[in-house]
Amino acid sequence: MQYPNITQYKEAILDSDTFATIGDDIQPVKEGKDVVMASGNFACVFKMRHKGKFRALKCFTKDILERSERQKQIVEYIKNNPSPYFIDYEYLENELWIDINGGMEVPVSWMEWIEAPTLGQKIKEYCDTDNKDGLRLLTEKFREFALWILDQPFAHGDLKHDNILVKDDGSLVMVDYDGMFIPEFQGKKALELGSKCYQHPQRDIYFFDNNLDDFSILIIYISLIALCEFPEWYSKYNNGQNIIFDYGDLKNYEDSGLIINFIKFSLFKRETCLLVELLNRNFHDYFLINVREVIKSQYIEDRLLTYSSCFVYKDDSAYIKIHEIFVRMDYFLIQEGFMDGIDIGDNFILKRDSNNGVILYHNDKIFDAIPENIKDSVVCLLLKNVKLSAFVTKKDLYGYEYCIFLELEKDNG
Repeated sequence: MQYPNITQYKEAILDSDTFATIGDDIQPVKEGKDVVMASGNFACVFKMRHKGKFRALKCFTKDILERSERQKQIVEYIKNNPSPYFIDYEYLENELWIDINGGMEVPVSWMEWIEAPTLGQKIKEYCDTDNKDGLRLLTEKFREFALWILDQPFAHGDLKHDNILVKDDGSLVMVDYDGMFIPEFQGKKALELGSKCYQHPQRDIYFFDNNLDDFSILIIYISLIALCEFPEWYSKYNNGQNIIFDYGDLKNYEDSGLIINFIKFSLFKRETCLLVELLNRNFHDYFLINVREVIKSQYIEDRLLTYSSCFVYKDDSAYIKIHEIFVRMDYFLIQEGFMDGIDIGDNFILKRDSNNGVILYHNDKIFDAIPENIKDSVVCLLLKNVKLSAFVTKKDLYGYEYCIFLELEKDNG
């Protein structure tokens, strides 16, 4: 079936007689001479006025196999599982008459209209005005949303900056449910693959379950926590289709200037390690449960300080405990030869041995600081052709020392 184009839809919606069931008293909202609308790869959305209220009319521009059947099931699922993160909508088959090729009836989605900026628009507003408090609040609201959706048996399928709206009270709302996974779709293939800047480069139609949003949630979350500290990164890395990560950063992460910046400023080791580890694995082999653990950590004022640390913990028996998340990146940097060692305070040193292993020393006594399960999952190939040139140690709020890497240089050798 050849669907109408945007121009043909614009002409059709001017006449209320073209609608089968919505009824009279419907007209498109205009700004100047043109209608208010937005368009994407597979559809366009018009702002309509219907019986004194604003509604959204979604019209499809491309035919997709099984769309009708799945849309009906998604509508039913949302009705049976209400949430403030959803909007109300209906899928109306054969609703709109288009006067082309002898006339044809096409389906539409008829939805609640939310008068709110997108997540991307709100991020831009806060970054342009250096509003870190606003960014932190937005990050916390997204964290709450992420924890909720990660625990659901469904997935949105295309979470990104313009598929999430930010209401006046700061609460978030998802829109565009065409690519959703619901339990009734178990065993089926995906009909679409989402926006490239938010998806694993190896994602394909065969990956379709309730873990579908995990990767995009990680991308959005890392972007937000980075912008809380460096709002100026938005203007540097945003291209209109992303927040700060673009497809090239995900496809060729070894050469990503953005990921190198994360390491340069020793930012968010846990999140960055997880992202690179996922990118370094075969897509169909990885398990994304770690994303939930990352998101569970609340965003607090001393977060940057804590997450840029490599700690050595001691209990009353002087038993040495190395926190897996903090040690992993430092272990990798030493093992790969970017540094010979790190003084992590209190006479503890992580350094490379003659066999390129990494050993913890305390007053010249050797401790086996790197458990086998960490050795097996160390991130590889992150900083290809890059070397660290300096670091210092400082104390955190709890008196523990940690490292900050000051410089990063290209190795032209």
